[in-house]
Amino acid sequence: MQGAFDLKTPQDWFQRLEREFANLRAAPNNRDMVINFFVAAESMLDWKYPGDGNAAVRKAVRDSEPLLLVVWDLASLSKHLAVRQNHKSVDESGLFGEFFDGGFFDVPFFGQLSVQLKGAAAAQFGGSVLAVELAERTMAYWKKNV
Repeated sequence: MQGAFDLKTPQDWFQRLEREFANLRAAPNNRDMVINFFVAAESMLDWKYPGDGNAAVRKAVRDSEPLLLVVWDLASLSKHLAVRQNHKSVDESGLFGEFFDGGFFDVPFFGQLSVQLKGAAAAQFGGSVLAVELAERTMAYWKKNV
């Protein structure tokens, strides 16, 4: 049996990723939506290059693209309690920002889910990026490469 629940091709998985992205865009500060998106996005490599025989291909593709390293770090950090030595792109993730009361803001602002980057990812995307912006970049990547 290949796939599950009628997901059988990389294109099927990409369509699932599109649905996860729509959920994240609707609730960009919902941690569950962000985690679901990045775990699904990390799985795109498994769908495009399936099986144990393609492990080296998946690693080479991931290692050649800082965006995919960020996706991998976020997915892995979402599933495991400890940071692993091979996580080289994500320094920290969470709700960052300040509380503003009044002034130019009509409502209090408590921050947005963001990712603090390091290494090649920080050089390419800057030191900090909103999770939803990373998701947009990820969707653009996979739309070209599925």
